[in-house]
Amino acid sequence: MALRGPTGTVTFLFTDIEGSTGLWQDHFDAMTIALALHDEIVRSAIVDHEGFVFATGGDGFAAAFARAGEAVSAAVDIQSRLGAVDWPAGVVIKVRIGLHTGEAVERDGDYFGPAVNRAARLMSTALGGQVVCSAATQDVLADRLPDGFRCEHLGMIAVKGFTDSLSVFGIVAPGLVQHFPPLRGSGAPFVGECPPTPDGIVGRSSELEQINELLVGCRVVTLTGAGGVGKTTLALSVANDVADRFPDGVWWVDLAAVGRDEDVAAVVASVVRVRDQQGIGLPHALAAALADQRILLVLDNCEHVLEQATSLVSHLAARCPDLCVLSTSRIRLGLALERDLPIRPLAT
Repeated sequence: MALRGPTGTVTFLFTDIEGSTGLWQDHFDAMTIALALHDEIVRSAIVDHEGFVFATGGDGFAAAFARAGEAVSAAVDIQSRLGAVDWPAGVVIKVRIGLHTGEAVERDGDYFGPAVNRAARLMSTALGGQVVCSAATQDVLADRLPDGFRCEHLGMIAVKGFTDSLSVFGIVAPGLVQHFPPLRGSGAPFVGECPPTPDGIVGRSSELEQINELLVGCRVVTLTGAGGVGKTTLALSVANDVADRFPDGVWWVDLAAVGRDEDVAAVVASVVRVRDQQGIGLPHALAAALADQRILLVLDNCEHVLEQATSLVSHLAARCPDLCVLSTSRIRLGLALERDLPIRPLAT
């Protein structure tokens, strides 16, 4: 057990609870109990693997390890222990973990330097239940990973304040999330599940400009108009045009084939790759997963599932401050924060 922090080349482990803001807002009493369980599990796993906790803040931990192998084992152990907990009703704790190896200055039990900042930035790219590490950590581990463990290269991210990018690897191990979606905040905008921009849009430059301007200051924008007037084509064009403003992605959800009795939240969850979490329901699971992401959610053809779509958008908008919604419908959703833009037939 590490009684004092290691020095020299250190592997840092940073953790954070995904979607904690929404969980606190909706389930305060249950989160009070859940956080105490989370803190005990994370701290004990770090100590059991000879780590040194040097900071806690909000819902996260920061720890230093003399050996990268112990840091990886601690991270996997944390996820395994958390996954086995019977959480209070309405709350499921999902933790994201980032690992980075480098030299840092240790002073009075705290650490300073670029390696600390990189570890924190790395952690923020992960989703709940995932463990990611830098190329530096992966290089140190080399062939020393435990049986059944491997590193999967996920791509590059830009690190604020640094001129170079950081290569990110996902730790794949028994019991951990096996699927890694596109990196969050990677600096390279992506459009998830979105058809390509149609070629040759004619006579809609004014509408395109208006929609782009509305999305700057409005959280929910709805394109309204009769069927066949071109709402979907406009939405597709805008979705691809503004992708660089949404570092966590632009997601297209086509509701045209969704039956009136089908669950709109389930359709959205399947597109953005969010799984139901036992005891909290899909709307809450979506809010928890998207709470701190800057994304554009495009809901096409809402009119025949208007009540469900409106309820879901209202729920997400209240809990995801950086989420924007662009919807198309024959009539507006009817939300107070919504701006609608009527799309009229083209002149002859």
